Amino acid sequence: MRSLLAAMKDDPLLCVFYTDSTRRRRRRTFFWVTFNLKDKKTSPQKSVHISTTQNMTTCPTISLGPHGEITYGKGYKWNEFRETVALDGKVYGMSFLTDYHTIYDTKDGTCENLELSYECTEKISKACVINSLIYVFYYEIGLMWYDSKEKIWRKVKCDLRCDVGRYQMVECSGKLALLWKDSEKKIWCAMIALDKVGVEIHGRVEWSGFVLSGDGHPYAYWSCLGLSL
Repeated sequence: MRSLLAAMKDDPLLCVFYTDSTRRRRRRTFFWVTFNLKDKKTSPQKSVHISTTQNMTTCPTISLGPHGEITYGKGYKWNEFRETVALDGKVYGMSFLTDYHTIYDTKDGTCENLELSYECTEKISKACVINSLIYVFYYEIGLMWYDSKEKIWRKVKCDLRCDVGRYQMVECSGKLALLWKDSEKKIWCAMIALDKVGVEIHGRVEWSGFVLSGDGHPYAYWSCLGLSL
């Protein structure tokens, strides 16, 4: 069982996504459970089965026997959601590897798969919601935003340059704080103001600089939290 939690900002709802599977069938069922914090009630919803070809990929495996013998073979790896964001009563489950996202509507319990174009299938680093728009950072593409009317991802027009590394981003007072780790394990930050111009989103880098060093002890895992005072 694996779960991801997404909170509705406008309504007192918590949504939990979890999966249940059997190794014999090699298929997995998706469940969404909505918790109404006001009424203290749960409303379980169950989506359709996702086919094996969509939800699984083969990968090499290695196992150690009781007498120390090593066995090589093939196994199955599930392509699950690694990022979830909530917007307008819907939860967006984003996969790192597959070419689609899943949109869960908490109002009627339906799920919709959003297919992505080829150029948008690179690995996602992080996702967040700023001023009612969903933003994601793709390793190879950069910062993008989701056009819910056209159901496509559009690239943010921004001249930010940063080294390839691990990225994190968070909303802070209506702006985007983007943090990344460079090749020397140092952490940098950029504060980006986002302006909508027609059908485009322009990003203005208001500040960018070095913020933290591991001092010989590089950070392997880290996350960030935005706080408006």
